[in-house]
Amino acid sequence: MILTGYARVVHHDRTRRSTLATMEAGELIGEMSIMSGHGQRNASVVADSPVIVTAIAESSFREYIQHQKLESELKSMWQNRELLQNFPYLKPLQQPVIRELSRVATLEHLPARSGPVAFSEICDPYGFIMPLGQALSIRYGKQTITITPQEKPIICQGNESLITETEFQYLHLSAERAAELRRRIRAFRFFWEEILGFPIPINVQS
Repeated sequence: MILTGYARVVHHDRTRRSTLATMEAGELIGEMSIMSGHGQRNASVVADSPVIVTAIAESSFREYIQHQKLESELKSMWQNRELLQNFPYLKPLQQPVIRELSRVATLEHLPARSGPVAFSEICDPYGFIMPLGQALSIRYGKQTITITPQEKPIICQGNESLITETEFQYLHLSAERAAELRRRIRAFRFFWEEILGFPIPINVQS
């Protein structure tokens, strides 16, 4: 565990090195290999400043996770965090905010179907979804637009329909969770209003 300082998670192959994430005090290093049971590393951690760390024995870590019944929650967070790292529009957010977002977002799946799907079926008003995979068509009244998953998240305001015939996966942030993040994290509120340009719902405490 990092106690003080900053570091980067770096993936390297034979030709290049790329930064996957930044880390700071309070974050764990190597926990994914313990939880997955695979000892092989898929990335390295490089210090960006003087860093103080403490080591936790694997047996103690496993015992704590099992006692607190945190295994499924942690695996879900790690999966969400890995997915969130791939969205360019989230780059303005620091890693602690991404970590909080990965904690409260949920990975959802919509089976293949024909015909439009009302957003009210998959997303509550003033929540938002982050599509994964292919481009999507969205109908606003009589207007239909196409967006790519990398473009921006979609805020749900109740009058949209999603047009998809293939199965569809997305990360969902409910209105309640979004309001919680806006209340607690000033940077997320700025991101919501100024970067994404999303409205603040008057009937949701923010």
